[in-house]
Amino acid sequence: MILFYIRHGAPTYNPDKLLPLGHSQAEALAKRLALFGVDEIYASSSTRAIETAEHTARLVNKEVIPLDWMHENLAGKELGIPLSDNKRLWSFVHPDYVPILASREVRDMGERWYEHPALADFHFERSMQRIGSEMDNWLASLGLEHDREKGM
Repeated sequence: MILFYIRHGAPTYNPDKLLPLGHSQAEALAKRLALFGVDEIYASSSTRAIETAEHTARLVNKEVIPLDWMHENLAGKELGIPLSDNKRLWSFVHPDYVPILASREVRDMGERWYEHPALADFHFERSMQRIGSEMDNWLASLGLEHDREKGM
């Protein structure tokens, strides 16, 4: 089994959709994926992800299967840093946390990066466990078993 994990084409986020460039990218991608043969097409339930996947789906005559758990907004709520205006900013782009996340100390923590004292108050562990569990369940539905102990 070959599994391709692809990010959506060039988007606008508000409203959530692909830009003309994103549609061109998705069309080019569809032509390449069709060469491999595609059995199933999954996408986040975001509009930009569905629009990207639909180019391949039309070319290979398949349906896009949306997966809500992959939606970026859910992860954004869980992995965001609260701002003063009741909004959240991705922790991975927040100017106060980028240096921490890029530090050798955090990198050396590996999969348990979220236990760093500067990040502990944000409860990232719960989100990472949810994402990991959802991913493992999805892979299992495809007949693949993720052995976390062996990293395989």
